[in-house]
Amino acid sequence: MEVLAACVARVQADTLGAWAALSLDSARAEAQAAEAAWAHGEPTGPLCGVPVGVKDLFDTAGIETAAGSPLLAGRVPASDALAVARCRAAGAVIVGKTRTHPFAWGITMRAADGSPITRNPHDPERTPGGSSGGSAVAVAAGHVPLALGTDTGGSIRIPAAWCRVTGFKPTHGRVPLDGVWPLAPSLDHAGPLAATAADCALALGVLDGSGQTALAVLPDRDLVIAGAEVLPDGERVLACFGVIQRVEALAVHRAAGLWPARAAGYSRDTRERLQAIERVSDADVRAAEAEREALRAEVAAIFAGGVDLIRSPVAPIAPPRWDEWVDPRPHVLPHTTLQDLLGLPACALPDATQLTGPPGADRLVLAAAAALNP
Repeated sequence: MEVLAACVARVQADTLGAWAALSLDSARAEAQAAEAAWAHGEPTGPLCGVPVGVKDLFDTAGIETAAGSPLLAGRVPASDALAVARCRAAGAVIVGKTRTHPFAWGITMRAADGSPITRNPHDPERTPGGSSGGSAVAVAAGHVPLALGTDTGGSIRIPAAWCRVTGFKPTHGRVPLDGVWPLAPSLDHAGPLAATAADCALALGVLDGSGQTALAVLPDRDLVIAGAEVLPDGERVLACFGVIQRVEALAVHRAAGLWPARAAGYSRDTRERLQAIERVSDADVRAAEAEREALRAEVAAIFAGGVDLIRSPVAPIAPPRWDEWVDPRPHVLPHTTLQDLLGLPACALPDATQLTGPPGADRLVLAAAAALNP
């Protein structure tokens, strides 16, 4: 209870705009139950009593889940997303929902509709990055030690880098997306943000259902860690990614009955993106899918050629200031979209670099990240 009380005090004093909704009464009840189980020697999970923030994209039973958009305001799910359910089963205390860019479609937390902004805890006049900005801020500001985020084009790694915490994007499909509002399903990933890679490893073992909560043991040899120069050209990757993301996003919003029926309710930036997608041709989509497979083969050859991991920038520019706005997307997305396009595990470090591994090498990535940033 003492840990939760300290977290609640910081949450209630929040001036950074990290939270979309709070569930403090139920959190206190969950903390009391965890404390009682611990005191009576009953079985407890690896997240017993740990306060957790959940991005407002994951369904949470009894707590509004609006995906950061007024179009879904008042939507209260009856059940948890599977990732959230696994956290609860492991003893986590769900503090509330953290803010996201509307529909997770943005890396700045700066929607064009004038909605409240979320501020960087290291400089409130700057963006924290997005779209998992609320989760990164909640961890960086000490509101919670662990938060859940999603990553489609860098949305865990960018705010982790700019808020100087650790953010992990697993291999595609490793953490289930059941009950998570989609942006682009073939690109979407769910994962943890925390202070350290060890904490992310603990969370991953819960989220993926494996129960493997400890860091992996590094091989008894020097890892071969290449630099960004071995990667395909970022602009080429971004062009391919952009077509696939837009087409899949349009399909999601059409299937949900939101587009075009409720077009006027979207923030301007999202509405303009959806309108632009309708001009993408079938030939464009086929070419992008072929390019993705070519990129997959090129990157597979890098890892097959003796490279264990690749260290590259996440965000090579400082987070933009609100009053001197510079669009960060052209500077950042060429560095963050490859991992989502190919479903590769990647861990953002507090120094704004990331480690990327081949599919399935999640625990090697986390172990190396912990060694680089203890």
